[in-house]
Amino acid sequence: MEIFISPARRRMVENNPLYFPFGGKQSRNILRDFKGSMSKQIQVLFLNCQDLKNVLCTVASKINISDFWHIHLNHSCPVSLARNILFLKVISSDCFNVENVKDLSYLWDLWYNFQWPKSTLDRFTADIKELLETFERNNLCSEFCFSMEGYQLDELLSIWKGWLLALTSSLTQSSKSDKILKERTQFLTGTGEEHIMSNFIMMKFPGFKRRVYTGDLDELVSLRETAMDIEEYPASLKRKLVQETKHYFESGNCSLGKIVERSALNPTLLEPDTLCWRIDGSSCPFDSYLPLSLNELETTNSVECVATRYCQTALKELVKNYKKFKNNVQIHFRWTEDLKICHTGTNLKFDVIDCSTLADDVGLANVILSGRELLNTHSPDALLITVTSDWSKTSLTVAKYVEESLCAPISMVPTIYGLRLADAIELGSAILQERENPPTTINWHPVPQFENVSLVVSPSLERCMKNLEKMCYFIENEEDKMPLDKYCLDKYLTPLTLDFVASRLAEKAGKQEGDRRMKFFQSKLPRQFSLAQKTLNDWAERRPVSLVTSAQFLSPDLTRLFNENKTFKSPNLRILLVPSLQYVNKMRQIHRTVQSSQLSEKQKEDELQNYFPLNWAKKMSDVHYIDNLFLNYMKNPDGSFNSVYAAFLLPRDHGLNNTHCGVLIDLVTGLSLMFLGFVKDFRQVVFENPNFTTKRFSPPPSDVILKEPCMKAVNCQESEDDYTVQISIQTKEDPKDLSISTDQQLPCEAGHRVTLCLTQPEGMKPFTMCFPHAFLAGCIEATLRRSDRSIRLVLKKALREPWPCHFNEKPKLNVDQLSVWKEPNPDDPVSRIMIHISGTMDVKSIRSSWESAYDLSKFSNLPPLRTVRIATSSIFVNSESGKEFFNVATIHDQQNPLFSIRVHLPVKVTPLGSPMIVITVLDHHHAKKLIANGNLQAKQFQEDYQRIFNRRRNRQPFSLWTTSEDATLLLRYVLRINAAKMKPSLWQEENVPLGKFSPFLASFISPLYLDNQYQENGEEVKAEKIKINLFKKEHNIPLCDPSVCARCMRRSAKLKRCSRCKAVKYCTVDCQKADWSTHKACCVVPNTENETMDKIKELVDLMMNSTTFEVFVGTDLQSARDQQIKWPNPYCKFESCLPTPSKTKEFLFARPIPISSNVNLQKERHVKLVMQWCRGWTHPQQRQPAKGKAHPSPETSTCKRTFEGHGDHYIKRVMQ
Repeated sequence: MEIFISPARRRMVENNPLYFPFGGKQSRNILRDFKGSMSKQIQVLFLNCQDLKNVLCTVASKINISDFWHIHLNHSCPVSLARNILFLKVISSDCFNVENVKDLSYLWDLWYNFQWPKSTLDRFTADIKELLETFERNNLCSEFCFSMEGYQLDELLSIWKGWLLALTSSLTQSSKSDKILKERTQFLTGTGEEHIMSNFIMMKFPGFKRRVYTGDLDELVSLRETAMDIEEYPASLKRKLVQETKHYFESGNCSLGKIVERSALNPTLLEPDTLCWRIDGSSCPFDSYLPLSLNELETTNSVECVATRYCQTALKELVKNYKKFKNNVQIHFRWTEDLKICHTGTNLKFDVIDCSTLADDVGLANVILSGRELLNTHSPDALLITVTSDWSKTSLTVAKYVEESLCAPISMVPTIYGLRLADAIELGSAILQERENPPTTINWHPVPQFENVSLVVSPSLERCMKNLEKMCYFIENEEDKMPLDKYCLDKYLTPLTLDFVASRLAEKAGKQEGDRRMKFFQSKLPRQFSLAQKTLNDWAERRPVSLVTSAQFLSPDLTRLFNENKTFKSPNLRILLVPSLQYVNKMRQIHRTVQSSQLSEKQKEDELQNYFPLNWAKKMSDVHYIDNLFLNYMKNPDGSFNSVYAAFLLPRDHGLNNTHCGVLIDLVTGLSLMFLGFVKDFRQVVFENPNFTTKRFSPPPSDVILKEPCMKAVNCQESEDDYTVQISIQTKEDPKDLSISTDQQLPCEAGHRVTLCLTQPEGMKPFTMCFPHAFLAGCIEATLRRSDRSIRLVLKKALREPWPCHFNEKPKLNVDQLSVWKEPNPDDPVSRIMIHISGTMDVKSIRSSWESAYDLSKFSNLPPLRTVRIATSSIFVNSESGKEFFNVATIHDQQNPLFSIRVHLPVKVTPLGSPMIVITVLDHHHAKKLIANGNLQAKQFQEDYQRIFNRRRNRQPFSLWTTSEDATLLLRYVLRINAAKMKPSLWQEENVPLGKFSPFLASFISPLYLDNQYQENGEEVKAEKIKINLFKKEHNIPLCDPSVCARCMRRSAKLKRCSRCKAVKYCTVDCQKADWSTHKACCVVPNTENETMDKIKELVDLMMNSTTFEVFVGTDLQSARDQQIKWPNPYCKFESCLPTPSKTKEFLFARPIPISSNVNLQKERHVKLVMQWCRGWTHPQQRQPAKGKAHPSPETSTCKRTFEGHGDHYIKRVMQ
């Protein structure tokens, strides 16, 4: 057995294997963001391949027939591998015609449907037999390559044979098929499955009880309805889509045409050994085809199965494109643990690696460290793709998630991990995130490596390594209370992860192999990790290590726990080596406590909780933790578990044979899951060069002693903001005339390489250094010290300047070919652009915007990113109202603009679907610098400025502000990085002088969205709303806006009223639930008709006899209260209150005010008056003739009045 010790923490998930044959995510072309050349034979790796849809989407993007692609599909699940080989075999066959309805139906049945007709059964049987014959004869087609071991091929053949056997024995029999269908429904809903917990867990967590969970398919349908985003679709179409989704979850099928008689069940969707349904409950065939474009859906009433028809059409197009280019694509199948292939699986280097959601399973740091081993780091365009759906569980922003997962600020990531972020994630999301917890794609590129630089441990680097050490050497904290719903704690990193990072940095520091870790990074860990640390150091220094293995049968409790409880998972495992005597005594105490008849059940629970410590090292002496381990769970022929095989590394002279035993524990709870045996009984094999770790550390070349004078970098200290390099000048003469040059290429202001030259002594060669993080070429500080013949060089990192790679990226965005923005529904009260703008603001930003609009001093307290978001949003809002020119200045110096901006309408649509405005920007500070350096003529500059920013009709530019220098630099960074992405428009090419020495930019702006619009918790939202309402009351601003969600206060065209009171609106059900604690106090159920009419009569009489009353204006009572208008005379004209009644949805709410001052006005009820009146109408009892006109007669000036109570379900019309 080949053993691989993974850097990721081992988890127990074998007893609950969930397959994802449908992918579960929207399919995408992974080469979409690849900017490299397609003219060569590019190598692509799908590291965590589950579904073939991404492969087909990628091949479908192929344009040039002369290109040749090698696509490697690495599977960790053998069932997914067997399915994908079958699919490609089917669609690659010359006999398969996707235009044929029968062929397409067969492929759809094979891929998605659970119940098969006889035609599908017959074709499937023939295809499997053909595959078996091909593999057994080793007559594999040249179209596919298989990189698998012999035992893997045998297991693959056994899966195909098992499918055929299942079809002949179980899946074609009606009674057994019905039973499997019932079990599938129970699995999806959670019904019929008893959660059996072991006595140990029951005692450790009294909250765990034996009970039966129940569920409802409607919940799954509701989740899919939300994912499909069909809220605004026509009601009839929406009803069809929901019904179609529900039918799939009920039957497992989604097909066109008539329902045929079932002949068999799809064996590829079942667990091979047990024939159990183990597909993730939320998976649906429609997921990978989302979004369902309304324009492409067949919406006629006669068409059924709308979603299936749409998805089959999309699949047909993908298969057609694959068959078109299949001769130019070589598919390689692999079956290896995802991280193992990165370290020991292949010597190939890949241009693109798609890791899918692997980071959510093994940790982002492990994925980056492992994926980089296979990435073609010599190509700056090589791409590593990671996707995360869990980032919002731990962080507020994606940038914070990256920094917390990698234990380093973004500016230190290139040095520590050797990769850079492809996008400026610190600016927010590139697309509008309209759902809670949205998945996010993070792309990575290689960076230039250190050259002629000896890295040392700086305070910043040491701080990063210390943070990483805390995550890798996880130390339990007994004070942390773990809620039951957080049982799966995300602890992915291990000591081996830290060792990988230390190895990389030591190599860059020029350390010899024996000094790799101890001299580069000194760590002081608790004693329980001393053995693990010694193991890593022994292997680093090429001293022998022992491979320790143990095989144990499962205890009865564990057998029942693993085999009968299908939802229990031990997410993070750790092996403890504890003193045998102490462990045996503890087990005896537990046994006596359990068997005691003198203790009550409560007393037993209290006693037993003390026997299972969360931190074993505090309760026992001489305990050793092993976090890097290999586990293999052995099964019986029926698929049940029977034993566990464990393997880990120890130093050869560990000295634990006669004193210690092994225990497998759950890292989260400290619970002892299994006794592994005594160390003296373990099998121990000494390895000199084992194959279960990563490739060896490469020592740097030995220094060559040169007689000629030269320069050498003695050390380099890196911080978050700069590099500080100490350079020694090896000469006896005095050095003179230092000059510095860089690889900067204008208009970029940054570079990676710096060259130092000295004119004396003669023969001194130039000294060039390279750095992974780009530095500012114009901010280099160099000090030549003749006394000790050294140079101190300080390079400021380009934190607010695009890198050279950004300016060199191709192809550029052609803005002239982009579509013009069109509102999907012009009648919506809120434009779609405003919804996109609201996606850039959280509740704090909304409050800051209101405060700064009335008090500019409040603006200075805003963070830089919030300032930039407000500036870009203001350009969008004001350009719609006709503003063309904008000036940006600081609030401290408002007279001298920093930037002048001219917008070029119309609004365009980016390839990602966001609105964008093409702009021409003048950087005034850069213009002054160019004029001072003689690179720009002042007269020509003024002429260009007047011509480009010609303010027609004496229009004054709209003023925008920045709060600080950091905010100004951030805005400049946004404008410059957008300019690097696009090709200037035709007008800009003809009218704007662009070039190396130009202060003008052809750029664009697009909303800088929040990574998650629902990142605030309920308490934060409530507190901010109180502050906003207080501020509005102080400045007489309407409190409520009918187009704003009552909780998150964001604009949306999809607001829905509270179904109980109809008084408030929310954008999502989540917002409504979160606001219920506040809203329930004023959410009133509508009254009955008789009660309503009695109140109406009472209030009407009171109003007619009152000397004064209040009138509220709004679409409902909640918003009407925000716009109070008091009438001292109840018979004044109402024409100034509202627009023309026929063109508004607003109403009048009247509340009489009694003369008596001791009446509690809060107890007065409101009356809603819906009036249809002539212009200038007054009360019918006291009509005042207009000036110069006669008194109108009652017959010609009638008024229809509608009275309503607080609840508006019952309406009574009264004619007067």
